[in-house]
Amino acid sequence: DVRQSLADIRKKAEEEMYRDKLLCRSAGRKVLFKAIERRLDEDPGRSPHITRVLELADRFAIYLGLDPRETKRLELLARYHDIGNVSVPSELLSRPGPLDEPERRIVRCHAELGYQIARNLNPLADIADEILHHHERYDGTGYPVGLSGEDIPFLSRVYSIIDAFDAMTGCRVFRKPLKLKDALEELEFQAGSQFDPSLAASFSEMIRFSEDLS
Repeated sequence: DVRQSLADIRKKAEEEMYRDKLLCRSAGRKVLFKAIERRLDEDPGRSPHITRVLELADRFAIYLGLDPRETKRLELLARYHDIGNVSVPSELLSRPGPLDEPERRIVRCHAELGYQIARNLNPLADIADEILHHHERYDGTGYPVGLSGEDIPFLSRVYSIIDAFDAMTGCRVFRKPLKLKDALEELEFQAGSQFDPSLAASFSEMIRFSEDLS
């Protein structure tokens, strides 16, 4: 149960607070943050995924000319975009086959749950909206709200490209990675529907100029 999972994490965090006599509000939030991070790290695939998307985020931030503050926010989004997964049953996240509709609805809740978690935790409060909308699509068919175009937060549009590219080229238990050339062709094909076309073009240029696609 999604709510029960989050409740378990809160209970463990509260127990640590009392044990260590952390009575102030800010300290309690730090303990909760650490408990959530430990829960996220139980996923063996998270660490390599985060390493890859952080590297891509830093490269893309430089390519786009983002200022230091926006670069830091993009790095936080890359690291904690799926923080809401702490409340999604692990068997759904790791299942190699397709999910049925009720299971998909549970998984999709992670964006809204991540928003609720992030808005109450520093420093993630600054990217709560970006966490909420990182699965929106440029054509308005994404979730959880169905925003379209530039109504989607800028960094959410940036990160959705990074995340999709890693999903296509990174090692996943349920499929073989695509070659860089094939992944870029898919990215370019989805520009204007799934992705911001201008940002997709910039990302494709960055990869084509810096990687061997043969």
